[in-house]
Amino acid sequence: MERLQADVPPDAVHDVYLCHTYCELGATKFSDALDQIHHFITRNPHEVVLMIIGDYVTEEDTRKEFEKAGLLRRLWEYDATKPLPTLRQMIRAKRTLFVMAERDAGTEPWYSEAYGSQGLVQDTPFKFEKTDQFSCKLYRGAKSSPMFQINHWITTKSPPSARAAKKVNSYDVLLDRVRHCQKERGKFPTIVGVNFYDQGDLLRVVRDLNESPSPP
Repeated sequence: MERLQADVPPDAVHDVYLCHTYCELGATKFSDALDQIHHFITRNPHEVVLMIIGDYVTEEDTRKEFEKAGLLRRLWEYDATKPLPTLRQMIRAKRTLFVMAERDAGTEPWYSEAYGSQGLVQDTPFKFEKTDQFSCKLYRGAKSSPMFQINHWITTKSPPSARAAKKVNSYDVLLDRVRHCQKERGKFPTIVGVNFYDQGDLLRVVRDLNESPSPP
């Protein structure tokens, strides 16, 4: 991100973009992504979308983007004094978009903290060069955080590879990792994070986890 910012002239027109790690290779306008999300949840009213946004954009600019996209009324307003909502509750309320900031959520009632000390998410490490390095230990968040995120991908000096992801996301490799982390951490995974979700067997693994939530 810093390398990309260094090349931006001071008088350039700024906007909000989505990118991750290799921003020089391309970025997506946040407004375009939100338009796609709006289209998706409108056509699929029984699906829930969860977003975690990096702390590189102000809360005000983030709110403006959701407002322009017509999504403010679809955002779930989380009440920290109550348990997390169920998917059914979110669907019935027609607020099927749950948004979190990586660490600094600000004051908006729909903008929750993800990985901070008071955040909603606890996760695993996410930098592994080989599958035999996978770890389930606590990385971000706290043991009391209600959501459990398993990060499952390979990170090297090269850009992410769809071919590598297909192997890492294969049924046996992914399910074994998820079940292992579930046993070690004593918590059912809320989020299974992968690169290239359409490569390998992610959806099959998630479906089987939901049908059999307890480890064998």
